[in-house]
Amino acid sequence: MTQAPHNRPQERASAGVHEDVFRRLRAQFPAGHGVAVLDLGAGDGAMSARLLEHGYTVEAVEIVPGRFQVAGVPCRPLDLNGEFAAGFERPFDGIVAIDVIEHLENPRDFLRNCARLLAPGGLALVTSPNVECWNSRLIFLRHGTLFMFGNPEHDRHGHITPLFSWQVPGIAAATGLELAECVPAGCVPDWRLAWQRRGRISRLAMKAVLQMILFPAMKGPRKGGTTLYVFRKAGAP
Repeated sequence: MTQAPHNRPQERASAGVHEDVFRRLRAQFPAGHGVAVLDLGAGDGAMSARLLEHGYTVEAVEIVPGRFQVAGVPCRPLDLNGEFAAGFERPFDGIVAIDVIEHLENPRDFLRNCARLLAPGGLALVTSPNVECWNSRLIFLRHGTLFMFGNPEHDRHGHITPLFSWQVPGIAAATGLELAECVPAGCVPDWRLAWQRRGRISRLAMKAVLQMILFPAMKGPRKGGTTLYVFRKAGAP
């Protein structure tokens, strides 16, 4: 987690994730004024506050009463496991959902609702733990669980739905979206993640095993602890 500047609520995600999401949104919609963005699972409101500071028209969804802290941003207590799109009367140019989808029962229903809320050419930016990172593969070999989807994350944080990159294009196509980008997000180094999970194994020994045997043979998004999926709705903005 990173400390937010000034009075902005604290970012409750891995360092750099909010910045990466915002950068990609701004690349598509550089002028904030007149651009409507919906912040789903907004938490304390760190991303909503950042968007508001840069001139975007912002609305938010946060189901926990009293948690959202950003004055001037309408926030609705909707359940993202349900048909939440019905609660809005306007389309949005962008939707952000930072570390939300892993808490939900059905990612297809979630993205289907996002598609209904997006204007043509709009973007949905969704982050999730990277269960294909090399550290996750080592965790699975040893424990039979995935990175951020063991018992502590399930019981304390409600992580119930891992996403694999090979699934996502098909999920997007089934929900009326196109997967435009799939990239690592945040700046927490892989070695720091590994050290947090493997305190009794020396960094040198792990690095040697990884470099000599495992890492070169791994396929897919093997780097980074968080993946950013950028979905686009067809049509001209």
